[in-house]
Amino acid sequence: MELQFTKLRTLKLKLTPVGDQVLNTILELCPGIRRLDVSFTNIRRPAALMDNTVLEKLSLTSTAMSSADVIRTVTGMAELRKLSLGALGRKG
Repeated sequence: MELQFTKLRTLKLKLTPVGDQVLNTILELCPGIRRLDVSFTNIRRPAALMDNTVLEKLSLTSTAMSSADVIRTVTGMAELRKLSLGALGRKG
């Protein structure tokens, strides 16, 4: 039996040391996520986030993602209604 949290819809990881690999794993375990806040985290290019097309709300403020990676990430997210950006590409 595979562990999954299919009913989890909202996840706030803001201000945590989460990086790409951890976020990818979390998104695999929580396929029902619709609202995600990864502001002030260490994510740069999370593959699972880029493959996700069902998010309604996404907060990427003060992440290490480049603007090009943000565009690649949100392309194809037809359900996305709210995107929070600011201080992209921050170092440290």
